[in-house]
Amino acid sequence: MPGTGKGNWPDGVVLLGDASAGPTQGADRFAMAGQGVFDQILPMRFVTSASRVYVSLAEIDPNGDRKPFMGAAPLKVYNVVPKDDNTVHIRIDIDWPEELVVVASVFYFNGS
Repeated sequence: MPGTGKGNWPDGVVLLGDASAGPTQGADRFAMAGQGVFDQILPMRFVTSASRVYVSLAEIDPNGDRKPFMGAAPLKVYNVVPKDDNTVHIRIDIDWPEELVVVASVFYFNGS
């Protein structure tokens, strides 16, 4: 990929633009159940493909107050893809022998 090498950007790195159509930043939480590696689509109103999106996972008690806790299951986020249809496509891994309920905490930033 060609880069401009201008300013503090090294050759090969290209600034992709500014997605400031909506709020500059926001966050939400999504509960889901699963096991193993799977994909999930999350609705995020002001996210576009130019947004920067960060996702973390934690176990939650499905029968309690739904607060996150440090469980025994390894949880991994493999891919985070913001899309122009105001969704975020994630691929996660719940490495446990049975289905668990987890919360995905999502933060997005639009801007430079």
